[in-house]
Amino acid sequence: HPFISRFNVEFPPRITVEKPYELTGPFHIPNQADEYAWRIEDMLQGLLSAGFTLKDYRDIKARFDDTLSHNWYYASLAERDKDAGKSCDWRQNPWAALPQWLGCAAQKEK
Repeated sequence: HPFISRFNVEFPPRITVEKPYELTGPFHIPNQADEYAWRIEDMLQGLLSAGFTLKDYRDIKARFDDTLSHNWYYASLAERDKDAGKSCDWRQNPWAALPQWLGCAAQKEK
């Protein structure tokens, strides 16, 4: 989540900047592996420098009708059903204004 990793998560939802976009890590978490907050630039440059050609790129927003298979807004289906989509509405949850995922298609030429 390259967009969201720069913000502090608070509930009720309030977006505050926690670190600059350029600060990618490593972030040391006791008793866990180091964590990185890669930027979109870092991911795409990794593909391009390995000889891939970018064919498509999408910012993908959360949609309530697509939360059964994957959605970090809800801890359970019961929580999702109780929420009735409010977490996917940017007017009620400012996080919903940001892309939840990014997707790209790349091809490596022989």
